[in-house]
Amino acid sequence: MKVIKFRKFDRLQTDFSYSNRVDGDTSTIFDFEPSDDIENWVGARKSHELMQYTGVHDCVGKPIYEGDIVQIKGLSSDERPVYFDHGKFVPVYQYSAKDLKIIGNVFH
Repeated sequence: MKVIKFRKFDRLQTDFSYSNRVDGDTSTIFDFEPSDDIENWVGARKSHELMQYTGVHDCVGKPIYEGDIVQIKGLSSDERPVYFDHGKFVPVYQYSAKDLKIIGNVFH
């Protein structure tokens, strides 16, 4: 089964929060800590940017999300942002995970 995870970036707080998957009887939700904070819900602020996990870890074992910037091994000057397009995470689907290294994200 594919692991589905999300993270969100809050432009006001300038930091990331990561989701917790909660499976119910009839639905699945993704909650962000702390769950008792109404400001923490995705969409509670226009400053929230939601990104999905690609299902791939980079060459040092870090999970790759949309919005990460990866460097491609052997192409030292080639740094690309990760994004979802037509059912694929670009450029993740084009390379082996051992050839990708997260060097930053589009927010920092």
